[in-house]
Amino acid sequence: MTIRKKFVFIFLSFVILSTITGCVYLRFLKLKNQMADFNKNFEITEKNGLSLVFLNPVLKKSDMVWLMGTEPTIMEVDGNPDNWIYELKKRYRGKKNEEGNFDIPLDLTFEKNKLTVFTMPERFSKYFSKSLFAKFLSTLGQAEIDKGDKQASSTYEGASKTEIPTTKEIRAVLGKPYILNPSKEDFAYVYRYKVLSPDPEKNLGVKFTFNFNKETDFLESVVANIKGLKINISFSDLQ
Repeated sequence: MTIRKKFVFIFLSFVILSTITGCVYLRFLKLKNQMADFNKNFEITEKNGLSLVFLNPVLKKSDMVWLMGTEPTIMEVDGNPDNWIYELKKRYRGKKNEEGNFDIPLDLTFEKNKLTVFTMPERFSKYFSKSLFAKFLSTLGQAEIDKGDKQASSTYEGASKTEIPTTKEIRAVLGKPYILNPSKEDFAYVYRYKVLSPDPEKNLGVKFTFNFNKETDFLESVVANIKGLKINISFSDLQ
């Protein structure tokens, strides 16, 4: 397992943290419950990138606008299906100090106003299998939700250490961290992204913190923050 699947997992985890009421919350809750029976409700493809296909779609365009805090920068609305693209622009503390493009475009396909396909860049599909991705996402159905603290917690148990990413893999996928925070027992890579918006007045951001064991170099947890919501994902192996 590597870091790419965590982006999709983190994205889907956000929807189960909704603090709003009414039909929107019910749709988010239904999506969470669908994850408990992954094969019945989802497929994974590698067509034009790494894609999660919603076989029984429930989320609407308005749900995605609420989740991301803005409309997308690219909207192709010329019939059915429609395509939206959200752009996560990688942030640096100063000038960009690495080669390559580590921004993250998220491609969303809607049919009859419902999200049917969620696609990440093709480069993500080089680092983990579809079966492993499915296993990771299926744990979302058992996530523990704390609405009061606006956070969700889950644990991914890999079959072995080979399914747990290291700093090498994280850097290969995300590039250099925004901040490197060492401590006595572990150290963290912090990555920050700006959610681009057609509204110049909006200043939206996403932060991911990856905590590694100093001795083994394996990832121990990921914390994602967006719009005051927090996702905690712990990693362990069954050996």
